[in-house]
Amino acid sequence: GDRVAISQGVYHENIVINADLELFGETEKGHVVILSRHDTAVLVDRCSVKMVDIVMAVEEGALMHHALHIDHGEVNMDNCEMYGGLYGLFASDKSSVNALRCRFHAAYSFGASLLNSKGSFTDCYFFRNREDGFNTCGASSHSTFYRCRASENQGFGIHVHTGAEVEIEASDILRNGQAGVGVTGGDGLEKDATGKPKLSMASIKKTRIMANEWQGILVYDGSLTVHGILC
Repeated sequence: GDRVAISQGVYHENIVINADLELFGETEKGHVVILSRHDTAVLVDRCSVKMVDIVMAVEEGALMHHALHIDHGEVNMDNCEMYGGLYGLFASDKSSVNALRCRFHAAYSFGASLLNSKGSFTDCYFFRNREDGFNTCGASSHSTFYRCRASENQGFGIHVHTGAEVEIEASDILRNGQAGVGVTGGDGLEKDATGKPKLSMASIKKTRIMANEWQGILVYDGSLTVHGILC
């Protein structure tokens, strides 16, 4: 796809990307901000996109739209920021996201939400969202977290439910308004080998889960594996 450099500044735009593309912010003199009112800031629709040094945000109309929505697409991000909107990031319909050094915050619901999609997050920060820092659901959802932090969210730090799976390693999940990690419920549309709904699953290694208002880890109709965690 094409490679596009964006000059520093604030762009009041609603961008739809439906072809493979690389977007780079020219940040030597300041931030590159794509700021939306009453619409999703950036929609990636059935294509592959690389983003570097870009801020995406929803200033108004936050109960319906997202800073970044990936619909049946693939996004690789480095040093990007998503805030505002219903979700900072929403990936749906078998999408995939690979995020390095990204920040997800100040959403009206979840900092990031994956629905039947896959995600890989390294050195990312999910904070001060009005519900969960990260929320994933659906039997085909699988996400990994390495050296990430989820803190000061009003709901769960990380919530995996309805048959989704997560792997968390070397991360901090601190001071959230509900449980640090929630693992709940199965996906009635997807059956395991015994014919029962596929349960949500979490694997947690070498992670601090502390000072959350509810339990450090809440498991209800789910599966959990832990090694070397501090609660």
